[in-house]
Amino acid sequence: MEWYKDGLYPEWHLSGEHFSPKELLDKYPELVLGRTHEKEEIAKRGPRKGKEYGYGSTTIVVDNKIVYKLDWLLDFILNNHNEIKALGVDDEIIWLVWWGIQGNMELDNKLIKKLHQTGLNMAMNYYYIDDEPTAFEE
Repeated sequence: MEWYKDGLYPEWHLSGEHFSPKELLDKYPELVLGRTHEKEEIAKRGPRKGKEYGYGSTTIVVDNKIVYKLDWLLDFILNNHNEIKALGVDDEIIWLVWWGIQGNMELDNKLIKKLHQTGLNMAMNYYYIDDEPTAFEE
């Protein structure tokens, strides 16, 4: 099995002092969440290590079965943004992550317009992959 597939993997990062990823998942059980913690959980690393986070945080990732991932995520945001913000979200950002061997990423004007309509900030990462990862070898 390949450890990655070339392509764009968009994410919607959400956090807030009164935000609960569990509430988000209760309301939208079809979502795939990553890097999630509740505000009362104890941090295992970082500046809050050994203390409560003090805020809830999660990343909405797009199911791998969905072909047009950014289009799906932008539609989801545009259709559900107000309800999700009402769950206590204070900070949010769209993050575009590209994995692969291709040397560029292209967004058509339709996607750019949808991205603009969200009114959200965006960050991008590009990971050039030319072989199996070695970071996880023992």
